[in-house]
Amino acid sequence: MSNKYLLKKIEYVHKQDEDANSIFIAIRLALLFFQKMIGNQTIQDSNERLCEVLKCSLSGLHYAFRILEANDILTRTYADENKFTRTQFIFNLEKFVSWLKLTKYDDEYINAPKRSLKRAVINQTSIFIKDVRSKVEHAIAEIKRKEKITDRKVLEDKVKKITSKVERDYARYLKHLQTRATKLAKTEERRQEKSYKESLMKTIIEMSMSYGHKPPDSLKTA
Repeated sequence: MSNKYLLKKIEYVHKQDEDANSIFIAIRLALLFFQKMIGNQTIQDSNERLCEVLKCSLSGLHYAFRILEANDILTRTYADENKFTRTQFIFNLEKFVSWLKLTKYDDEYINAPKRSLKRAVINQTSIFIKDVRSKVEHAIAEIKRKEKITDRKVLEDKVKKITSKVERDYARYLKHLQTRATKLAKTEERRQEKSYKESLMKTIIEMSMSYGHKPPDSLKTA
């Protein structure tokens, strides 16, 4: 699958006010490398640069490396046997893309371990790749493997039913992501409002104290 084809198939639901820290660091790292790969960019960022971009600690970054390596998504390469000088990353684009094609309604997601990285990617990302053709082809290949269908009309009917289901699942999934994005935006709006009130109250108290007034032990904001 070419990068141009991937770019055409990517669906992105923008989470306007989502706090990036709510997304697992390993997933943010994988998404960063995914974007670099489809943009034909090399992946040679220093650890310091990655920490800056991902807004995480060095220990958090190393933990993300280990998780991605354990799931065969990422491989670090080194210039020396002692692994002191890292050169570049090898990102398993094919495997990560196969996860981004999944929805919450696919058997592969449903049957995956609840605490698996695969499930976390699907649950936390706002990107998915709509690839109806490959899903239908895979489903038909499975049917042919299990059943001996010789009637062309029967096979065509199965293709139509599978295609309809895949399209329907993608539509449901897009709606699900949009609903999730709206909820996250509202949560962030409430968080910012609370932060503003707390900041305002602190300013009022400090101003009051600067004039020699002693505020009560507890103040409540509306």
